[in-house]
Amino acid sequence: MSGEKGPSLMSMDGGLDLEQRARADLLREGASAPRRSTGDLEAVLAVAEAIAAADDMDATLRVVADAAARLLRCQAAAVLLLDEYRPDTLRLVAAFGLSERYVAALTGAKRIEVNRSPSGVALTSGRPVVVRDAHTEPLIAPWRELADAEGYRAMVSVPLVVGDTALGVLNLYHWSPAAISHERLRLLVALAGHAAIAIHNARLRQTAERQVDALRTMVVSLRAQTHEFSNRLHAIGGLLALGEVDEARRFTSELQAAFDERTAAITDRIHEPVLAGYLVAQLSAADAAGVDLTVDPGTSLADRPTGMDATTLVTLVGNLLRNAVEAVDGLPERRRRVRFKATQTSRRTRVVVSDRGEGFGPEPDAWFTEGASSKPGNLGVGLALVKTIVDAVQGRIVLARDGRGWTTVTVDLPGAGKRR
Repeated sequence: MSGEKGPSLMSMDGGLDLEQRARADLLREGASAPRRSTGDLEAVLAVAEAIAAADDMDATLRVVADAAARLLRCQAAAVLLLDEYRPDTLRLVAAFGLSERYVAALTGAKRIEVNRSPSGVALTSGRPVVVRDAHTEPLIAPWRELADAEGYRAMVSVPLVVGDTALGVLNLYHWSPAAISHERLRLLVALAGHAAIAIHNARLRQTAERQVDALRTMVVSLRAQTHEFSNRLHAIGGLLALGEVDEARRFTSELQAAFDERTAAITDRIHEPVLAGYLVAQLSAADAAGVDLTVDPGTSLADRPTGMDATTLVTLVGNLLRNAVEAVDGLPERRRRVRFKATQTSRRTRVVVSDRGEGFGPEPDAWFTEGASSKPGNLGVGLALVKTIVDAVQGRIVLARDGRGWTTVTVDLPGAGKRR
């Protein structure tokens, strides 16, 4: 960020927990302004509640947009965050009172570029930007046609900042030319500061949940692999106890050759070591479960998708494979089959998981919902997390069922990126 920062009422030091401090600051601020309306205080308290329960990013963002609109008595509000994968672009993530057409424009091709709009200037300068009349403000020029269609004439854009990190902006819209008082702008800046803490906390929790899920996936696979190795060691020990040294040697050689072949089949095609290690372990886990899991010979993955860390990639692939394996569990042997394929170019990474389960039923969208736990096909609770990851990188998920009984989930992600 460049330029001077505007007024900030955030306090990051002291012994209180960050959430507790933010909540206490907001409550003190509401109590110190007896002339402020009940609606203002309710808006401030709504954000305090969001900070205290910021484990759901979507809910937090909706509360922030709604509370800010009520605070300034605006007709509409929006939260725009920096795109993790296009750092020069702001992406609309929550809106209140805006039309579907306007929201679609901000989430589609007409994304906001930093430094080329009121929102971009607010973000880079660290100070609020007030537009009293959209008809005369040069920064609105590229957006004037869209603004006229939406019907707003004035707006204010306030940066969302935690420490030295800019997260995005909070925008408020008026349908008529309007000025904003210094007192109300000061309150909005304070609210934006605490809203930024809520967003930051929600992101931290999301990251932690993904890491825990990835570790859980790895542990399950490694546990199955450990059980398999234990059985083989017992077999070797039994042969040695019987004096069958040559047979024990042959058995050991066969195991080593099979392991080397399986490992090479993965590592020659998957150059991301964490994912390769997970897939080797998952093959053993599938064997132990009586499932024929195969990696397509056409698989080729040179690196992680752009902007995606190893934990997130393993979480995505792990949930897809886990759902597929569970989908065929208990079925006749000829149907206990799962296929995995990954391909990559500079523009796109594609992950494809197929199984011979019962399919995803007449309402596949239901399996994208968090908490869905029944598994008529290869979709379940894990797919909600997969969807969250895919949405974050502006990817897509395609579900299909062919005439031969294969259910396929295809996930398209950004292309190969730089390792970090």
